[in-house]
Amino acid sequence: MKHGFRRRVLSLLASTFAALVLSTAIIHAAPPSSASWKVVKSPNVGKNGSILRGVAALSAQDVWAVGEHDTRDAFPKELIAHWDGTAWSVVASPSPETYQDLEGVAAVSSTDVWAVGWATVDTNSSQALIEHWDGTSWSVSSLLKEASTLFAVATIAANDVWAVGAYEPLRGRVTTLIEHWDGTSWSVVTSPSPRHDNALTGVAAVSSGNVWAVGYSNQQALIEHWDGSQWSVVTGPHLQNTNDLRGVAALSESSVWAVGYSSVGSTSQTLIEQWDGARWQVVASPTAGMGSGLQALAVVSSNEIWAVGSYIDDSGTYQTLIEQWDGAQWNVVPSPSPQGNDDLDAVVAISAGDAWAVGSMGSSSFQTLTELYS
Repeated sequence: MKHGFRRRVLSLLASTFAALVLSTAIIHAAPPSSASWKVVKSPNVGKNGSILRGVAALSAQDVWAVGEHDTRDAFPKELIAHWDGTAWSVVASPSPETYQDLEGVAAVSSTDVWAVGWATVDTNSSQALIEHWDGTSWSVSSLLKEASTLFAVATIAANDVWAVGAYEPLRGRVTTLIEHWDGTSWSVVTSPSPRHDNALTGVAAVSSGNVWAVGYSNQQALIEHWDGSQWSVVTGPHLQNTNDLRGVAALSESSVWAVGYSSVGSTSQTLIEQWDGARWQVVASPTAGMGSGLQALAVVSSNEIWAVGSYIDDSGTYQTLIEQWDGAQWNVVPSPSPQGNDDLDAVVAISAGDAWAVGSMGSSSFQTLTELYS
């Protein structure tokens, strides 16, 4: 499902915990709760596999999930699904060009939803893709012609939307890509690329003058900030060896969280960092099995934050991983892994005790995986 420029970017982003040794970290048990994570039946398109990569919610009866489904020639087509409070269903999408994949989704209102990813007419170069839901149908809003892809989108208002990713202006050099919607059109906004290979995979907004983006730069976590006039690199904690931030979410100006993974030697561990208004610092988080990584997070309140990803068990099989911040520490919360080789790529919180996580399950033919916490 991964090819061309996107394959190059994703290979640079790929965590190393697929071939790791046993971690000795202790998993803390989650506090007792009447709520739990449960698998909810979700749609699959085609016979060769479907994956969900992004999720956004407006209410308990209005949830969007996006991703891709494989075709007979092993190249993907975009997949958009909607939850109406009772069931998930596939929603028709424009499917521009020959192949496409949607990586992230965010909503302003029930008639104003954005999805981002990539599309390509061949197997060599992908182009950043942005689509829009107007309450009736999905349509293509923007398609860059350079080698590029978008991984995440965040909404502030109908005329203030950010999307982040990566592109390749010169062959062999990958730089950050940030686009902004002003209510009329999308435009590329200048953003720093500190080293040779750079990408932004998560974005979150506190306000129109306070936006955060995270990703990686030459196997080191990359954090960038918009102050209302420009993007700049913000120094994070110094970590040894490879580390990568995948997702970011904001609670307030003095509480922004980011998740990903770090590795010391051959062992990969979950990585969670917090901005306290003055600096970024690592917050201790549990690591499971033979290596763990986190892909995304969602903030409800100062004592309810969710992070999702996967870990490798003792047999070498991927299992879903969900962690929760209770205001004092991060704990692993039990989550279903229906088939083994399961992974959660995105999470959204609707309210306290009500959240969705999406991803994929299975190995020979991926199927969509949606889980509801209630």
